[in-house]
Amino acid sequence: MLPGRRRLQQGTRNNANPSSTPNRPRAAATESDEPIELPAYLPQACALNADAIVALRSLNQNLGTSKIDEHIRDSLSFLKAGTASLGATLQSSRYQVDNIGEKKEAEKARLEKEVAKLEDVAKDLTAEAEAAVRELIDLKGGVEDEKAAFENVIQTSNEAWRQRDRERSERRQERQQQALEARENGEYGAPADGEDANGAAAEDDLDDEEEQEEVQALSELIRQVKERKAANYEEMSMYQRYALNNEYADFKRQWHNGLHGEDAVLPDAKRWFSQDGRPVFNFGGARGGDGDEDEEGLDGDTDLIVERETVSTRCPLSLQEMVEPYSNRKCRHTFEKTAILEYIGIQPRVTCPQSGCNAVYGKGDLYLDQAMLARIRRKKDRRASDGEEGEDEDDDDGEDIGSEEDEAEDEEAEEPAPRSARPRRSVKMERDG
Repeated sequence: MLPGRRRLQQGTRNNANPSSTPNRPRAAATESDEPIELPAYLPQACALNADAIVALRSLNQNLGTSKIDEHIRDSLSFLKAGTASLGATLQSSRYQVDNIGEKKEAEKARLEKEVAKLEDVAKDLTAEAEAAVRELIDLKGGVEDEKAAFENVIQTSNEAWRQRDRERSERRQERQQQALEARENGEYGAPADGEDANGAAAEDDLDDEEEQEEVQALSELIRQVKERKAANYEEMSMYQRYALNNEYADFKRQWHNGLHGEDAVLPDAKRWFSQDGRPVFNFGGARGGDGDEDEEGLDGDTDLIVERETVSTRCPLSLQEMVEPYSNRKCRHTFEKTAILEYIGIQPRVTCPQSGCNAVYGKGDLYLDQAMLARIRRKKDRRASDGEEGEDEDDDDGEDIGSEEDEAEDEEAEEPAPRSARPRRSVKMERDG
């Protein structure tokens, strides 16, 4: 609620109550609401000294970006979840159309029209969400660039101050040495250190010029650093800007899993953008067939096949179903949070415990894998749904399901164990022929 609106409501309540205290004159408040004219900006007149540099570093370290970081993180989370849910709704509607009986042609035709409308809406909303994700990534990068530019100023100022201090110390020693030599040579009339009017004035002018040049450089440094970073960013391709970004990759993964199913293989990141930089989304046809117009520009390849893979939701370290799946930014392997943190321990960096993986990472590289978490939740929902339906089915059906799960676990057990003192199983990735 706006402050002005809150004051207006309070005044209304006071007028409605005869026993309340009458409102005071608002002349002072009216004057305070007028904009205050700030004094003219005074440019920095002196070069930064050691105390100023320390104060700047403290300011940069305590620069509060937690709020905007939180907003960006929450916004990305909402966009990912919403887009994944939209894709899942579209896929569910397609499935309903495909499973309508042959005798219900009229109903099927009606649903096909509804699905076509839903598909158009899904494409539009997904495109808007994707653009918003890229905008948030740019915003996050801009915040990081601001801090980097500020730190660059601090570092440059510190180096300039040290260099200036060394030069002044050398000049001071040189003058002292000259004065000492003059006195030893019997030049008693020679001026002592700092008494030469011409020399002192020239040195003072030199110091003033150095300080003035340094101040001018500092006033432009942040702008120069930001412009340089912006220029470098503009030169990057869409693949370099976003496809290599973990947040964008997670967005694509959740959208793809929602639309095509959790066992669908996400296309290679190099296929996420067309040659002219347009984002690519394979929505498939009404029956999950070929790619649509969004696939144009990919070297003429318009017939895309959604590959399938089997991903285990068991932690390779604990051998238990994961509850808090944590992945890392160095490789694609996922572990239960407590298990991987225990594995890393107090070491700054470790080699990935997955057998055959040489990636090295630390605790700072770990993050909660939202895509895997959604996969685990959907798996639990399916199990609960299958359990309810299984009450009305024969025992033979249950045995078939159990045997398939046992085969999957047996296949996982054939993989080499992760690096550990006790035998553990690794995650196995399979692609159906």
